[in-house]
Amino acid sequence: MSKKTISRTTHYDGLYKEESSHLYDYIFCEEIQTRSKDFQWEIASHFHSQLYQFFIAEKGNAEFRTNELKYELKAPFLCFIPPNCSHGFRFSEDVQGNIFTFSNFYVDTLRSIPAYKEILDIKEIQINSNIDKQNFQSLLEIFSKIHTEIFNQKRHKTEALQFEIALLFIKISRIQVYDQLRQENNDQNLYLFKKFTDRIKQYQSPFIPIQQYADDINISAGHLNRICRKVKDKSALQVIHDYIIQQAKIYLHHTTYSINEVAYQLGINDPSYFIRLFKKQTGLTPGQFREESFLKKE
Repeated sequence: MSKKTISRTTHYDGLYKEESSHLYDYIFCEEIQTRSKDFQWEIASHFHSQLYQFFIAEKGNAEFRTNELKYELKAPFLCFIPPNCSHGFRFSEDVQGNIFTFSNFYVDTLRSIPAYKEILDIKEIQINSNIDKQNFQSLLEIFSKIHTEIFNQKRHKTEALQFEIALLFIKISRIQVYDQLRQENNDQNLYLFKKFTDRIKQYQSPFIPIQQYADDINISAGHLNRICRKVKDKSALQVIHDYIIQQAKIYLHHTTYSINEVAYQLGINDPSYFIRLFKKQTGLTPGQFREESFLKKE
C-alpha cells in the first residue's frame, strides 16, 4: 500500500451524489461497481455526517483518498469509514466487491451496551489491504449474512442486523490488533506512537497531562516524548496540537459552527485559547482561515 498527497472534500447527507437525508435507521448494501460505474469509476472526495461505510473488494484495484493523502490498494482489501471522515476512490474497471452503509442508529443502540462501547468506538478510517485469506473469508461471510438480512422481511430484522454489525466490528477490531502486534514486532517506536495517537482521538478532550497518555500505553512521559521526536520530530504536546488543528480545519471548512462551537467540539472550553493556538500554529485566526477556505471554494 503506497501513499501520496492529494486534496478537497464535499459533504453529502445521503450516499455519494445524494443530497437528501436518509431515514434514521437507514441501511443499504450494493456492489461497488453499481454506483462507481455511473461516475466513470471516480468517486470524488466527500464525507457523510451520519453514515458508516464498509468497502470490501475481492478483485481489482483502487486509489483511496483521505484528507491530504492517497493510497494504492490491491484486492483483497477492506476500508471502514466512520462518519465525518473524508474519503474518495478511483476504482479499476474490473473491481468486484460490495459497499455496506448504515446510519448511526445501529451503532448508537449497540453502544448503550457496556461490553460493546470500546469495540464500537472507532473514529478514524481503517484500511486493510493485506488481510490473510482466513480473515478475509470470515469478513465475506459476515457481509453475506448482512446482505441477506437487509433484503428479507422476517421478524426481528433490526435486532438481527445489529447482531451482525456487532460481529463485523469485533472482526475489524481483531484484525487491527493483529496488525498492531505485527507492527510492534517490526518497529516498536511506530507501534507505540500509533497507540498514543489513537488515545488522542479517543479522549473527549485531548488536553490531558502527557503523563496520563504515557500511563495509558505503559511508558514514561520522557519515553513518549522521545518516541514522538523519533517518529515526527515533534514533542508529544506538538503532536496533540497538530491533531487539534487538523480537526479544527475540517470543522471550519465543512460546517457552519461558530468559532466558539468549534472550540467546544474539540474539547476546548476557552474559545480565546483556541483562537490563540490556531493562529500560533497556522498564522491565521480561525475566522481568517474560514474566509480563505470559502474563497477557494468559489
